[in-house]
Amino acid sequence: FSDNKKHFIRCLLPRYAAVCTALYLPWFITMWMYYGSPVPNTIVAKSHYGNFSKLFIIDQINMVLANIPYAFSRIYLPIYFHFGGWPPLYNIFAFIIGFFSFFYWLLPTKETLPRVFSAIFAILTLYLAYLNASAAVFPWYQPPAALIGLVTFVLGINSLIRQFKISKTITTLSITSLYLAFSLVTVSLFYNVTKQLKYQQDIIENNQRMQIGLWLNKNSIEGETIYLEPLGYIGYFSQRKMLDYPGLVSPSIIKLIAKHGPLQHNAIITDAKPDWVVLRPREAQVAQQILGEKYTLKKGFDVLPEIAKVKDEIYGIGYLVADSQFLIYKRKE
Repeated sequence: FSDNKKHFIRCLLPRYAAVCTALYLPWFITMWMYYGSPVPNTIVAKSHYGNFSKLFIIDQINMVLANIPYAFSRIYLPIYFHFGGWPPLYNIFAFIIGFFSFFYWLLPTKETLPRVFSAIFAILTLYLAYLNASAAVFPWYQPPAALIGLVTFVLGINSLIRQFKISKTITTLSITSLYLAFSLVTVSLFYNVTKQLKYQQDIIENNQRMQIGLWLNKNSIEGETIYLEPLGYIGYFSQRKMLDYPGLVSPSIIKLIAKHGPLQHNAIITDAKPDWVVLRPREAQVAQQILGEKYTLKKGFDVLPEIAKVKDEIYGIGYLVADSQFLIYKRKE
């Protein structure tokens, strides 16, 4: 083992470093020259979520530790479950897998592989707990942790059975029942999330945001700017210049968020001076001062009646309700 370690450090590691440098250095230099920074703008934009970095280190640690159970549970829940409307069964399912996978590495078991996977899962969970504590909800970071946690769960259960030499008959029945139960819950969860997102696509994206974009394309002038958060459909179908929050395509908005703080729509709109503003009612409430002084309400979009028709057909209806209403404001002449 000692010889292999020395060989790796002296021979293989420099080669890996050289290949990595050859592959990534041209991209790194090009990004820096073209964009002014190798750091993607989306990362810079999302770094302003919450005021977590302004807390003392001990407060940060306490908040991260307090968020661990929430973090390892939500890994196995629907990505937008926090909007509500999901049965408790899924929470129990997610907590069991998350708890087992997070703490398994502490058990003095003989097999090291499942403990290694568990340690990796724990590290990823701490990162997710940090994001949650900083008020950032980015569920697309969860799949790697979910996969590693499932591997930990399967390997860990099998390892415990072998170590404690449980009866083969009992083992077979127990393991089969356990895996069957978790498989059924997983399939059920997948089905219900797919159904939820189908309605979200039909009602929110196609019948709401797409229509807002088309309306803006028809009623605005090329060159006018639009301030909003839901960039995708509205930005694409309006074909206008987006001043999006938190600045995924708008470095100027990133600077204003750094100046005024996150979610300060009133101050941000005041400085940005967009020609159009598209906000949810709760966002418009925050910006009511500048909207009342400088803008006129031109159009409202509301798909709540459509959502009400399907509320008994799907779980997670709160996710659709959150984007059910938008208000469009035009800057006064």
